[in-house]
Amino acid sequence: LKGKVLQTESLNDLGENNFIDISAAGRILCTGERGEVYLIENGGSIKDANIDTKVSTIHDIFGYFVGSNAIIAGYKYTTALDQQIPVYFYDGNLKLIKKISFNGNINNVTVDKDTITFATDQGTFTYSNSGNEISSKNEFGFEGFNFEQNDSIKMYSFFKTAKEQTVSYIFKVDLFDNGDKEIGTYLIPCDSIPQILIASKASLVIFINKNILQFIYKD
Repeated sequence: LKGKVLQTESLNDLGENNFIDISAAGRILCTGERGEVYLIENGGSIKDANIDTKVSTIHDIFGYFVGSNAIIAGYKYTTALDQQIPVYFYDGNLKLIKKISFNGNINNVTVDKDTITFATDQGTFTYSNSGNEISSKNEFGFEGFNFEQNDSIKMYSFFKTAKEQTVSYIFKVDLFDNGDKEIGTYLIPCDSIPQILIASKASLVIFINKNILQFIYKD
């Protein structure tokens, strides 16, 4: 196979903690550890924005395309007590629409079509691509871990530190159909942070804890 370099672009140093997302249309979003946000269009033009660059206690920056004409960027974690985590919502041209904040760390971000779900220390929150809250789900005593869905089911997962010395964590998996009717709830003890996967089409959740695989099916 033969090829050639079509064009070359140069950005400022994004640091070690950076994030890159590519849209279906080939646009590129780059976010850097100091709060830099760059949007690179197909023709090579670059648009930029900056988020909280002076706050040294927040880290793990992220940035995603949401749907066909929206962008989000923000941080996941803070090392300071009682500090809010910022998330910024932009239109497709990187014009700021809205800023929101969470009172705690963001453990996971899930983008699904035109919505974004944040699994945080305080629970799980779903927003539209314009920054409006659509729904939330909290479990007393648990932190939000992840959210995923396919055409058949929705899966919310939560965790807490176990009081028993035999395991480190207790994970809670809540399954709903797409009409938001509860299918089942599962409590699973773990001695490490697991992977929780949902099949792309089938009503199947796979729980992976080290070398142990558990399969959760919808009845």
